[in-house]
Amino acid sequence: MPDPQTFRTFCTFTLDNTRLGIDVRHVRESFYLPPHFTQIPLAPPLLVGVTVFQQSVLPVLKIHSFLNMPNSSRTATTSVIAVEVNDYQVGIWSDTVPRLRMVDPAGLHVPDEPQPYVSYLFQHEEDLISVLDLPVLLQDAQHQLEID
Repeated sequence: MPDPQTFRTFCTFTLDNTRLGIDVRHVRESFYLPPHFTQIPLAPPLLVGVTVFQQSVLPVLKIHSFLNMPNSSRTATTSVIAVEVNDYQVGIWSDTVPRLRMVDPAGLHVPDEPQPYVSYLFQHEEDLISVLDLPVLLQDAQHQLEID
């Protein structure tokens, strides 16, 4: 029996019916996309707007394009996952309410074919979950926002 203290915890969510995960060490909080969400005119498609989070303005990113996924529309379950990597804090758009999953490290697998922004895969019930390499993804997102 594996020691539960060695398990890794991931925040799992859905984009376009694809299950994704983020290492919980990067997650600050998740919340429903608020009604007072502010869209930014002429912003690049990656930056869908801003909201107030813990008395600060939090940019909200739709990472669909980075993962070659079609864009999704806001629904009743659209959520924001507030994440932080190297003092860079943003919100990640999620089509569903995120859930926490504990995973035995033996169940984490490196993809057979290299996939940009995916560091591991793991099985949870019927779903294969792709764990995002959030530091790399956010570095590229930040670079794209600086260029646009």
